Amino acid sequence: MILHYIPKDNLRQVWSQIKPSLEDMAKRSTWIVEDAYCDLKEGRANLYLAIRDNYFVGYVIIQIFGETLHIWAAYGDNILQDGLNQIKEIAKQQHIKQITFSAVRKGWLKVAPKLGFTPKVWEIKC
Repeated sequence: MILHYIPKDNLRQVWSQIKPSLEDMAKRSTWIVEDAYCDLKEGRANLYLAIRDNYFVGYVIIQIFGETLHIWAAYGDNILQDGLNQIKEIAKQQHIKQITFSAVRKGWLKVAPKLGFTPKVWEIKC
């Protein structure tokens, strides 16, 4: 799987692919889908499509806050497990010291520690 960066000027071309899952995530969160679109369009967040064998299989939206790369949204089977090394590389290129994410799904209580994250705000040192 490859994480392919989508420049903000190309967001409209892929928005229909990611919007339905973002709507599902937003129902369980404090943000709305328009927040994601606005931050992506304004460059406050970055979108990476997950591509496997030339097919779209998911995506990751990240934001950078100082020395922290925050995974705002991740969608797709095993997206973080398969893409974490690439996310770490993105972090390393930008001199990021930690990667964080938050999640409401209870399944992350088992998966996140296996990926090296620690509880509360899931975080990993780079």
